[in-house]
Amino acid sequence: MKVLLFGELQNGLSNGIREGIMSLENVEMVRSVDEFRHYISENASLCMTIIFDATNIDKDKVLVIETVLRLSPPASQVLGIFDHLALSILPNLLSRGLKGVLCNRMTAVELRQAVRIVWRESQYIYPHMPITPSLDNSYHNEIYFVSKREKQVMEFLMDGKSNREIADVLDITEGTVKVHLKHVYKKFNVCRRSQLISKLIDFKFSGMDLLKQAI
Repeated sequence: MKVLLFGELQNGLSNGIREGIMSLENVEMVRSVDEFRHYISENASLCMTIIFDATNIDKDKVLVIETVLRLSPPASQVLGIFDHLALSILPNLLSRGLKGVLCNRMTAVELRQAVRIVWRESQYIYPHMPITPSLDNSYHNEIYFVSKREKQVMEFLMDGKSNREIADVLDITEGTVKVHLKHVYKKFNVCRRSQLISKLIDFKFSGMDLLKQAI
């Protein structure tokens, strides 16, 4: 697996993140969008990009992330390391193709695990990411009724597990997992995995209990 590091190994990066990065193999680094564009022009087979400039996120850095996502080859995966995230930003980045949302407080072991999850073509969002609530909480008056099994599937989904891994843990077929997700998508009025994850994160950090298990 080829890994490209985007940004500076700045002083603000935690020891865990630094240790995790140093343990990765086949790693190269670029420091700007222009360097990234040049690298992509000569390395069309890029597999994974990890963005450091996402720490202390602001509008300019969001624009950089969006540019990296736009320029990245179709089969590559982009991850960002954040100190915190605003809920108004997260859905946009996920919809544009961000595959990994990592946290600057992660340990080296957690970082390597996240990289492995994304490498298996799953999406990963650090479950304890500090998140600023969205200003748009218009749907927070709604109640979502889900079955016990649907709730289990969503919990494993938030842990970054793939459909196959969820099926193995719950001792059901992968097809059954897909059926549960189809029902959940309909209940939450979403079309994709990333949209569901964004909505569940919004619920989690809103401090409101919006999920009711159907009897």
